[in-house]
Amino acid sequence: MVQAVEGMNSLLAVSWTMPPIVLPRSIQIARTLKALGPLGWQSEVISTTVASNVGANIDEEFAKLYLGAYRQHYIEHRESVAASSAWRRLQRRYRPPANLDEANWIERSTRYIIRQLKQQKCDILVTFAQPWIDHSIGLEVRRRRHVPWLAHFSDPWVDSLYYDSSVAEIASKLEVWREQERKIIETADIVVFVTQQTADLVMRKYPPLLSRKVRVVPHGFDRDTLTSPAVVNSSAELRVMYTGNIYAGTRHPVYLFEAVAEMNARSPLAGRLRLDFYGHCPPEVAAKVTELGIGSIVTFHGTVGYLDSLRYAAEADLLLLIDAPSDLSVFLPSKIVDYLMLKKPILALTPSEGASRDVLSPLGHFVVAPTDKSAMIDTLTGIIARHGQGRPLAALKDDVDAFDIKQTTRLFDKALRDAMAVSKQR
Repeated sequence: MVQAVEGMNSLLAVSWTMPPIVLPRSIQIARTLKALGPLGWQSEVISTTVASNVGANIDEEFAKLYLGAYRQHYIEHRESVAASSAWRRLQRRYRPPANLDEANWIERSTRYIIRQLKQQKCDILVTFAQPWIDHSIGLEVRRRRHVPWLAHFSDPWVDSLYYDSSVAEIASKLEVWREQERKIIETADIVVFVTQQTADLVMRKYPPLLSRKVRVVPHGFDRDTLTSPAVVNSSAELRVMYTGNIYAGTRHPVYLFEAVAEMNARSPLAGRLRLDFYGHCPPEVAAKVTELGIGSIVTFHGTVGYLDSLRYAAEADLLLLIDAPSDLSVFLPSKIVDYLMLKKPILALTPSEGASRDVLSPLGHFVVAPTDKSAMIDTLTGIIARHGQGRPLAALKDDVDAFDIKQTTRLFDKALRDAMAVSKQR
């Protein structure tokens, strides 16, 4: 429980997962709350229990970096572990919710937050998506009690290109989600997105007046995560590395693998190119590599700890980003800022129009459309040649301080204070 400290603002955050669970959102939230401390904020975050997130990637070493940066309160959302009241169980018997775990998460989190508000231990409530259910807690709290509320969306919700609205089940969910998103946008005092492209995409559905609530705060890297210096040994092989999960469907590097296979058929790449992937890989993706005959060039190492993934990335010559094909990408993957921290050339398989391109191209990194095999071949051929000659792979601009978490959190601090000011006027 957060204890009041004179001169400090108290922030209560809601995030389904936090370290030691390693997910892009848990990483970003932990480092943001840590950076808020020197700016005058004392933070508490409520999340689900580690034990309830079966199969999650756990990194205790990473979690130690944030000990003391914020207080942690776990909400048990499983009915079998923390039973609800007899009245609630009876109510659910006759009106069962679609998802009992989600209903518990909303009810128990809301109850805890209301208690904190009654004791004046929260100056502002912040809800972080994903999952979007975290914002439902904000709505329920505001229904019962007025408190400044900032809703951090990060990515688009109902406008995400990953939802196939032609599927009846998805279409039905989208109808519900649209109404939920509308209520959140209307009710929250400030809403935060990671890119302007995402903000524009989401807010185009709403009256222009609501756009006044929007703030854009990019992801940030934390130099404290570089816990040991990288030992980079020169090698005849160009070492290309990707950290993070590979997703089946639209967001996997099948065109890159086909490009590498074509290059290998023209001139064997053994000893000249190596691609290493650290993270979960669907079986069908690994099978594609075998089918193409490039198993000696591409290696899938499986899931590793977050800090280990940074160490491996620091040993690479070239870092890989994989986005889904589209005309415009509104996403700025958080791995980009970690890559920028390492000051390594990046090969971004990302649309030629979008947030990733807007960040990486001006800094001198390589941007290739996710389906353009010809451009991949040309780009990789040139990089391999320069590597073989001992020349720099790219002329990079060392202008990445804007993505330091200490800088991005200043923008978030401003958004928090704006939310408190807006709340007073409502």
